Amino acid sequence: MYWLIRPGTAASWVFPGIAYVRVLGTASWVAVPPRDRVCSPGMHWAKPVTERSPLTSSAALYTALSAVIADELGPRGAAAPS
Repeated sequence: MYWLIRPGTAASWVFPGIAYVRVLGTASWVAVPPRDRVCSPGMHWAKPVTERSPLTSSAALYTALSAVIADELGPRGAAAPS
């Protein structure tokens, strides 16, 4: 599962190594489905991409991932990014 966020906004993110979260940089490539493909079979968008909301909020994503990781693995004391 991938989330598209503004480049550079996750540069300071730190998660426990076991969390299986990997931040890809601006030099990374990911395959994406056509903008209008929102159901299976095959690669599709979980939420339709619109011109008003093409990217996920990086702050909301960090908060959500941190909460899930803490719930699954327990708190690790990592500071939130500045």
